[in-house]
Amino acid sequence: MATPRKPKQVKLSFEPIERMFRDKELSDEELAAHIGITRKTMNGYRNVGMAFFIADQISCRLGYHPTHFWGDKYFAAIYDDGSEDLLGLLA
Repeated sequence: MATPRKPKQVKLSFEPIERMFRDKELSDEELAAHIGITRKTMNGYRNVGMAFFIADQISCRLGYHPTHFWGDKYFAAIYDDGSEDLLGLLA
């Protein structure tokens, strides 16, 4: 019997956060510390993006709603990866 495949998780780009908070004089370590992550984690997000709930967590930590960075793409990620099932738990 075949095992059902888990839906592919949609990733949100790190670029909008970096664009807003990147300063020419900040090193990668300083930028990552400002965002509240490690440089290694930040590089991973640059390369493959962030999961929906990670993007939400980082946005809130920075004092912004995630739609500030990703607009409607943020909500599209919920429906593209099946996370809407989890939203029922929050209602």
